[in-house]
Amino acid sequence: MKRFVRALRKNLECQLLQLNLSGNPLGDEGLSSLCDALKLEEPIMLKSLFLREAIVGDTGASRLAVALKSKPTNLTMLDLSGNRISGSGARQIAKMLKGGEGSQSPLKELVLCHNQLHGAGELSVNRIQS
Repeated sequence: MKRFVRALRKNLECQLLQLNLSGNPLGDEGLSSLCDALKLEEPIMLKSLFLREAIVGDTGASRLAVALKSKPTNLTMLDLSGNRISGSGARQIAKMLKGGEGSQSPLKELVLCHNQLHGAGELSVNRIQS
């Protein structure tokens, strides 16, 4: 993952629009490295990010939410299905979807099925979607 992130940092001007890392065991640490690279891009040009079954937990989901909220983004599709995200990670994603003062995320499709969402986390994301 570290080699990939280094290559991504060197080639940010390539305007990568879709990234599919599904099935790769990134975990929270690997996703954190990816988030650090995304924060360097101005704005974040990525339109689709697939992280299905990437062993992402609440820490990784929170870091991703912070990275996506820190800069203007074009991300319209985010797939985090089949991971280990529970309430606290879902709440951070919900905050990212809300956006800041007067702004809202351009995200049109968010996939969180097959995670550990129950109660408050599920409600947070559902409130934003409705």
